[in-house]
Amino acid sequence: MSRSKLFSKSLLRSERFRGLPDDGTRLFYMMIQLDMDNIGRTQAGIYYLLGKLYPGRIDITPEKIGEMRDACRDSMLLLVYKTSGIAYAQDPFHLNHNKIIGNMSTESEYPAPPEPCVTQWEQETNSVYTLSNLV
Repeated sequence: MSRSKLFSKSLLRSERFRGLPDDGTRLFYMMIQLDMDNIGRTQAGIYYLLGKLYPGRIDITPEKIGEMRDACRDSMLLLVYKTSGIAYAQDPFHLNHNKIIGNMSTESEYPAPPEPCVTQWEQETNSVYTLSNLV
């Protein structure tokens, strides 16, 4: 079975998504979703995202990537964290608008967010984050 992403209309109803500062940041969030693994993790270094999402675009600067990534983090759409000096992102809502079907893997090649990052997200969103919510 091929790996694909299917987005739910629930994303369009999300106040966090609609609350992003501009359409460019909303597009960035959609594009980063396409790079995430099945449970919503990806690398999140500025230069990684620049090269992966905007190859050859001289009008998109590293500073702009940082602003868009941080806006998604500040809106609680992404948990951004570092492990062994490498930046990663976890979308805690990934399976609200993406579904794992068939033989799609529920294992991630990326490390899980550290507990302090998860705890802060839970406190700020008044939500519970558990791996059982992801699989």
